[in-house]
Amino acid sequence: MVPAVSEAEQRVREDLAAAYRLVALYGMDDSIYTHISARVPGTEDRFLINPFGMLFRDITASSLVCIDLDGNIISGPAGQDVNPAGFTIHSAVHAARHDAVCVLHTHTVAGVAVSSLACGLQPSNQWALQFHDRVSYHDFEGIALDHEERVRLVADLGPDKRALILRNH
Repeated sequence: MVPAVSEAEQRVREDLAAAYRLVALYGMDDSIYTHISARVPGTEDRFLINPFGMLFRDITASSLVCIDLDGNIISGPAGQDVNPAGFTIHSAVHAARHDAVCVLHTHTVAGVAVSSLACGLQPSNQWALQFHDRVSYHDFEGIALDHEERVRLVADLGPDKRALILRNH
C-alpha cells in the first residue's frame, strides 16, 4: 500500500510513471528486465523504482515501490518486490551520486551495440559530441546480484560522468 506522500513525492511519482510509459512507447524497454529510478525528494537514502514483473506500459504513480539504500521496502503494492539487479545498480548510483535524481537502465539496440565496441562511443559527429567526456564504462560482470559490485560500479562511474555503459550488455 502506498501511504499518503508529499506533494513533491507525488509529482516525482507521476513523472517517473510517465518516463516508464514513454520508454515503452518508444520501444526502449526490454520486457521486465530494465528499470528507471528517481530519488524521493527530501531524502538521501530512498528512491522509487518499478515493481519486478510489471511491464513499463502498465506502471502508474501508485504502483512504484519506495525502497531505501539497504533494500528495505518502505511502501509499494502489497506483495511486490523489486528487480534484485535493478536494486544493486540503482542503489549504488543513488548512494554515491546525490546529483543523480533519476537513473535509467535500458537495453536499447543502439546502446547494446555501442556497449559491445571496444572503443566505446566515439565523438564522430555533433550528436555524439554531447556525450564527449561524460561517459564511463564498467565491464559487465553478469547479472548484478552481488552487492559488492556496487563499489566497482561507483568507481567506474566516477564523480562527474553523466552515463555509465556496461560493456557487452
